Amino acid sequence: MLSMREVGVGVFAAVLLYGGPAALASVDTNNNCLPPENANAGYVGSFSTQYSNGVIFANPVVSAFTACSIPPLFGTNGESFGATVDFDLSLDGTNFTHYTANANVFVFDSFNHTSGNQSFYDTQVTQFDVSGGDLPANEEVRESPTLSSTGQTVVTDLGGGSYRIDSFFDVFTEISLDGGLNWSPSTTGSGHLDLEPIPEPGDLALLAAAFGGLAVVRRRAPR
Repeated sequence: MLSMREVGVGVFAAVLLYGGPAALASVDTNNNCLPPENANAGYVGSFSTQYSNGVIFANPVVSAFTACSIPPLFGTNGESFGATVDFDLSLDGTNFTHYTANANVFVFDSFNHTSGNQSFYDTQVTQFDVSGGDLPANEEVRESPTLSSTGQTVVTDLGGGSYRIDSFFDVFTEISLDGGLNWSPSTTGSGHLDLEPIPEPGDLALLAAAFGGLAVVRRRAPR
């Protein structure tokens, strides 16, 4: 099964092949709530994090946010929400398995400044606990308790009740293979996550059909 990141790459490839506009690394919404109240938006990372025990965590997509809040006009707001995380995991550094798990997240949004129709926020993840779903019960991922996972969010007021949100995080993580008794830190630094559109299930079905047709055409093409 394709990971969500592979799906995203496939969609981009299909856009190039069939002439449609490529999606930008931002999300348009009908409010300025964070994280976006957009079922087809998520934080996407095209990276591999290796831990001191040799395990590799790769290609995460954080989506399906359970709550959001309006960012502060001044000062700092803290927000807690749940999410779904799709990712690839290798216990031996070579063979990967795709998992879908649950995440409990806590983020601080700190107002920085405004410029025209844009509001800028400094952000920090202080909780990113990943477990459950089809991930084995003894395996967990968390945000590092000793390193700061920071980012930035820019909210652009497009007028008419529409907004564009650009956002990223650099998250330091640790992994446990024994139910949280022992944690292994990253040996490759933080993982970069960008807010991006995620295809709807119906779009994926059309994409699969398109790739299937393309494959037929290629097989029939003369050499």
